[in-house]
Amino acid sequence: MRIAVVGVGTAGIMSLCHLLNYAPQGSKVVSIFEPTIPILGIGESSTFTFPKLLFKGTGFNLPEDGAELDSTIKLSVTYKNWRENSFESFIEPIDGYAMHFNNFRMKEFAFDRFKEIWGSRFEELTGTVVDIKNNGAYASVYLTNSEEKFDIVIDCRGYPTDYSDYVIAEDMPVNHCLVNMIPEPGLWPSTVHQATKNGWMFGIPLKTRQGWGYLYNDNITTREDAVADIAEIFNTTVDKLTLREFAFKNYYAKTFFDGRILKNGNRALFFEPLEALSSHFYELAVRSMFDYFLGDANMNTPEKVNQHLTTVAGNLENFYHYVYHGGSIYNTPFWQITKEKSSKKLKNNKLWKETVAEISSCITDKGLINRPVASWMTSKWLDWERKFGYSIFKKPHPSLYLKD
Repeated sequence: MRIAVVGVGTAGIMSLCHLLNYAPQGSKVVSIFEPTIPILGIGESSTFTFPKLLFKGTGFNLPEDGAELDSTIKLSVTYKNWRENSFESFIEPIDGYAMHFNNFRMKEFAFDRFKEIWGSRFEELTGTVVDIKNNGAYASVYLTNSEEKFDIVIDCRGYPTDYSDYVIAEDMPVNHCLVNMIPEPGLWPSTVHQATKNGWMFGIPLKTRQGWGYLYNDNITTREDAVADIAEIFNTTVDKLTLREFAFKNYYAKTFFDGRILKNGNRALFFEPLEALSSHFYELAVRSMFDYFLGDANMNTPEKVNQHLTTVAGNLENFYHYVYHGGSIYNTPFWQITKEKSSKKLKNNKLWKETVAEISSCITDKGLINRPVASWMTSKWLDWERKFGYSIFKKPHPSLYLKD
């Protein structure tokens, strides 16, 4: 097989790692990218699947290679100001650990390792991609002056230019991010999720710096109010802040896979960065496509792959509303509107009702406590339920709750 991955952001590197490991023997895995196109570099937080995939593709391990990617370990997500007391959303030990990393360094590190480990199985091709098409028996990547033919193409070109073939998640609470970099090492082993008056702020600890992203809704909060809040949080003045700014939509594709071309990364889905859930989706997308080519009974048609990934996207969207619907310690316009919208979204959502019913059935039986439901173990759902102070699921025996 000849397989192409277009784009070298985080999703592109994840896709290459997966393909180099799992593509049939004799396959050629080709990375296609335009060197002049910058990646969106803030500093990233991952789920536990990412270090495993990076190890399989590059041999990366945090103790020996952490400095290469400015990486730190991630053992949990620290929620501040969502409730009166801070709490940890921990990564269950059965899963391993996650990590924070500098995505500006990822491509160079990964490519050096790919060449060293995989030799001629890996190839790179540079140029401007004009179009990608499914031509039935093969897929074509059209560069400025050439056409390259492949059995499979994974399209990781970033944000779509036209959203007509996407589902826009209109009720997602935030759509704007202001990034504040602090040139000091981050010395804590978690991703910070700090609720603010106008939304929430993530904190990414790296070995050489910290990346903070203030997320808000620009239909509710003015930029001036958001910047003033950032200055207050960091105990500085507005004129001393140097901020990078991103406006975004929350969305997912109506069709992810057409039998030859798989959309992945931001080309497939983008949700705000709560719990780094997009990373989980990107790895799952490639795995689902491979199940199709391997003839898995649950994924043996493009329609089944698309239905599966659409359900996963719906589960992720529901999780965001599950977190948001209980609000935070702030009784401000943002949180009043968000609580109302998220509660309404869950109340009328068939997929969420199915999730609640399945979790409730699992927690009546200790033997099902580690059964996965909507992307997480039942035990993890119970941990969130207790720490957020919710009472949505049918109450289990007290011994099933995990202790602090």
